[in-house]
Amino acid sequence: MMFKIDQEPKFWQPVIVALPGEPEQSFRARFRVIPVSVYSKIDKSDAEAVQKMLDDTICDIADIEDADGKPLIYSHQTIQRLIDLPHLRGALILAYVKGISEAARGN
Repeated sequence: MMFKIDQEPKFWQPVIVALPGEPEQSFRARFRVIPVSVYSKIDKSDAEAVQKMLDDTICDIADIEDADGKPLIYSHQTIQRLIDLPHLRGALILAYVKGISEAARGN
């Protein structure tokens, strides 16, 4: 069997969210893989650059609900709400990097 290159690879990854003094929670995000040549040029200290990177990579979410217990579905507005919260933004970046790292190691 030959290896086929997926022109737009995607993967699901748990997103672990923690606030000081609070129990960990998690949800899942589906990420679109961006080339290393693009990722390496992102200034991780630039909030707008990180927001664009997350906008470009997050393509679905699962196992997440709002404060009233209603499931959140993927939409640009939902992703913007998640990215705007610093603890979620950080958790999403870590999840992306962890997923890529695990794939590179062969899981």
